[in-house]
Amino acid sequence: MQSDNHILSPRRNPLTRSELKGLAFLVVDDVPAIRQMLCQMLIQMGVEGMIKEARDGLEAMEQIKETKFDCIICDISMPRMNGIELLKWLRNTEEHRHTPFLMITGEVSEETVAAAVESDVDSYLLKPFHLSALQSRISEIIRKNCEPSPWETILRQAQKYKNNNEFNQAIQELLKLCNPPYQKHAKVLNLISECYLKLGEPTKAEEFLMAALEQESRSS
Repeated sequence: MQSDNHILSPRRNPLTRSELKGLAFLVVDDVPAIRQMLCQMLIQMGVEGMIKEARDGLEAMEQIKETKFDCIICDISMPRMNGIELLKWLRNTEEHRHTPFLMITGEVSEETVAAAVESDVDSYLLKPFHLSALQSRISEIIRKNCEPSPWETILRQAQKYKNNNEFNQAIQELLKLCNPPYQKHAKVLNLISECYLKLGEPTKAEEFLMAALEQESRSS
């Protein structure tokens, strides 16, 4: 019997050098040496396409408005606009909300990781890291974006409804993910809670919020 983790994120083949070759990347970090290191790592991986840099979330936002990137690699702690704030903005845009987003951080607190997960980050890496780890994460999140599983496809549709204020339709989609072959997932339950809150049904919202908290405690 397949596990729920396999259904949510099935194993995908890593990207080849030829597949990485023409991709466009945005590297966001307030430390020039870190940006330079990341750009060099991408080149070593075989990236020959566009690699742009930004010093903070605001600079990154302006570049994202002008250019469609295949992947964004972003530090979490930056002045003016940090990585979490940039990610929240990105996920609320129609054109760029599914752009693969890799968060890099030197912070290992539960609060930091939770904030990134709640903002719908695709993956994150703790500094320092090796080239192989960066390549593995990038390959994983780009494949996931290009080849979404049925679970991910349903979730995307639900998020689209939610962002368009079609909360009842969003709930219908999300409830599909609470029944076999899927298992209840805290992220899904949280989204249902948010939808009910927007619909002015606080009792239902609280019910699903408590279910989400219970699910998180089971998986921790």
